[in-house]
Amino acid sequence: STNVEFTKTSKAQEAGHTIAITANGIPYSHCHNKKICDNELGELGRIGNPSIPLPIKLVHANANTRNTDDNDVRIAHAYTGGFPSSGHSAVLDTHGNLWLSGCDRWQQLGMGSSNGGSSGYTWKGGRLWQDHFQKNQHVVG
Repeated sequence: STNVEFTKTSKAQEAGHTIAITANGIPYSHCHNKKICDNELGELGRIGNPSIPLPIKLVHANANTRNTDDNDVRIAHAYTGGFPSSGHSAVLDTHGNLWLSGCDRWQQLGMGSSNGGSSGYTWKGGRLWQDHFQKNQHVVG
């Protein structure tokens, strides 16, 4: 396996997941507590083995494909939070854009919705979570 060095880390103790950032601004995520984290709600913002730190690919709103590591989106900060039933994550890129993933049951991602209250958002197929990082269009960097 490749040895990757991280310069910044956010660890959600209650939700059991971690996002770490390399010096080049590439975010990696994994479940550090397998008893309470399995990426069921998309808190890692990626697919693949949740127990292994893997890079997160961000999707530009104007692109149809996922970015490669050579893209211009670099992450400056990461934030993780929630509980086992509501894990979520946020990353702030070097351009000031906020990207969010994970449980959105109580609209904690702030992505905008006409449904208020405990109904939460209805994403693809009625899900109440985002399984890949989405750029928040309501926050301007």
